[in-house]
Amino acid sequence: MTGYVQFIDTAKSFGPVDVVRNTSLGLERNSLVVFLGPSGCGKTTLMRMVGGLDEPSSGSILLGGEKVVRPDRRRGMVFQSYSSFPWLTVKNNIAFGMRYRKDLGATERAERISH
Repeated sequence: MTGYVQFIDTAKSFGPVDVVRNTSLGLERNSLVVFLGPSGCGKTTLMRMVGGLDEPSSGSILLGGEKVVRPDRRRGMVFQSYSSFPWLTVKNNIAFGMRYRKDLGATERAERISH
């Protein structure tokens, strides 16, 4: 299989519910792709896995030849509905976006949060 984004026998289950089943697909760089289907068919789950926000239950996802295993600053996701996390404090909501930044030390992170 070729492509900048590769789903290789990717599957995702939540408990007994199979949301994505054995998906193999290659998407070329700079292409426009639309996942279309009814609510609950796995579109968002596929995108969350590409973004590293969810892990596949089996199989793997490659992005530029590198296995996606966690969120990374080099890729992003625009959510359909976005807001702060209601279960976090204001301080922790601000800190959340910086948790994967390796270029910020603890002091600079604290300064940005307090600002």
